[in-house]
Amino acid sequence: MRSSRLATLFVALYIGVAAYCLLSVIAGPAGIFAYRELALRKDAMALNMDSLGSTNASLRAELDALRSDPDRAGREARALGYLSPGETALVVAGDDPGRGQHRLDSGSVLKAKAPVPLSDAFIKEISFLIGLVSLGISLAPGRSSRNRSASPNPTGL
Repeated sequence: MRSSRLATLFVALYIGVAAYCLLSVIAGPAGIFAYRELALRKDAMALNMDSLGSTNASLRAELDALRSDPDRAGREARALGYLSPGETALVVAGDDPGRGQHRLDSGSVLKAKAPVPLSDAFIKEISFLIGLVSLGISLAPGRSSRNRSASPNPTGL
């Protein structure tokens, strides 16, 4: 009787440990879900880096053009609303001064977010509860009486 209860306890302990291992591999801090989320974030950051690289190249080309062409700097200043000495600004209502001008954005910064897996403490709690439930099921009074009635009686009583 004692050895069967000890075996039942070990089975429940084994089920709890197996549940902990399985939950850790699937939903833990270093599990499959966390790895997949990190891979998606890595891909998004790589795309953002490519976009920022092309924007940087365009801005460098524009800077080189501004440095090499003195008239270009004057045109850009005029587009920003600056006037040459002796000029007067005339604002026409309804005119969009930025029309036809395409200004480059410097890009957006993606913040690295850590994946939100199940915490190790929560996984341990779930595994402990699974172990307790399996122990409770195996020690239930109805289960042991069914096992006794189903087993043959060697003494013939």
